[in-house]
Amino acid sequence: MKKLFSIMAMVAVIFATSCQRVEDPTGLGTTSEVTFSVQSPDQLTRAIGDGSEAKNLIVAVYDKNGNYLDKVSPTSPTIGSGNHWDVTLSLVDGMVYDIVFWAQADGAPYSLNQNEKTLTVNYENAKAQDEKRDAFYAVVEDYEADGANTVAVKLTRPFAQLNIVTTDYTTAANSGVNVTTTGLKVSNLPTTMNLFSGDVSGSAEVVVFSDADIPTESHPSFTNTSDVEYTWLSMNYVLASEEGDLISTVTLTGTT
Repeated sequence: MKKLFSIMAMVAVIFATSCQRVEDPTGLGTTSEVTFSVQSPDQLTRAIGDGSEAKNLIVAVYDKNGNYLDKVSPTSPTIGSGNHWDVTLSLVDGMVYDIVFWAQADGAPYSLNQNEKTLTVNYENAKAQDEKRDAFYAVVEDYEADGANTVAVKLTRPFAQLNIVTTDYTTAANSGVNVTTTGLKVSNLPTTMNLFSGDVSGSAEVVVFSDADIPTESHPSFTNTSDVEYTWLSMNYVLASEEGDLISTVTLTGTT
């Protein structure tokens, strides 16, 4: 009987050891569930420029050598509610990751190349005042997985918001010139952005944003002085360098 109990004890030890090793099926290390709580910028109380159209979050995960990890990255966008997303990733403890978060609207004219870490803008058939061209992103760099965790991520807008306003809209309207729609023609717009460095490249020689209704909301930054009345004529999102020196010509068009 003593021998039987000894054999049973040995089997129990082997079984327990096997169960612990099942936690590491990849051979890379123990994985942990890490939740990234992703939030777009604080929402403004107006319909235009509030980012409410950007509900689809695309996530790209990279190792410390910059290799895109397609098996770790979600295969489809995560749909947000109220511009907030909770994304859970299984990450290997002890490994260091870079993670890109990109939020855009349905039908947005942007394409991500995860392997090249770039975003490309399509300006064909662009329409003025189009909220579907608004988007947000963030990069979490050098994140070392170390057990289950929740990480807060704040998105920012990667584009320049090109606004055109006037101080004599009422005067013009009283004289019979009532502008109802506007378009925009811009030359030398960058077309590609590096998601990690933010550097822009490429050039669209001439971009035309076709006419659309002018914004009817007031813009907070245009109402800081009580003695000047501004009217918002045009609002468009474009790629630009941090120095803002790549756009050479901007032409406003309009109809009455």
